[in-house]
Amino acid sequence: MTERELDDLLFQWKRWCYWHDEAIGPEPFKLGSAERFWRSPQCWEAPEPRQDEPKDWIGLGVERAVQKLPERPRAVLRMEYLGVATYQGRRKLAFREHGQSKEQLQERKRRALHLSVRDYEQGLYDARIMLRNLLKAVVV
Repeated sequence: MTERELDDLLFQWKRWCYWHDEAIGPEPFKLGSAERFWRSPQCWEAPEPRQDEPKDWIGLGVERAVQKLPERPRAVLRMEYLGVATYQGRRKLAFREHGQSKEQLQERKRRALHLSVRDYEQGLYDARIMLRNLLKAVVV
């Protein structure tokens, strides 16, 4: 399994978690304004098609593999992709704020788990290696 295939599976897992409310937080595909249903009468283009529902078998398979990971790599992986994790018995949240750069968001995620930069990066690396091995056994 290549890095790209793993990234695609993790992206599908992220969509599945948001679709099924497995993650807490704002849904990335909806606007928060009450004006989201307003359509301009001058709009001559067809409305954008709705995104397809994520494939349940992919999301559920990755979720089961994630649940088999040890606590720290599992928490780092969930924090990285979902912005929410349970670590040491506490629920941790880290969401992007308005005007926040990617580096600031990474720092916020790392601090939410009380990990050093090295430990966070190592935990993410370990989680991806373990998850790839778990998914190889299922997919192949």
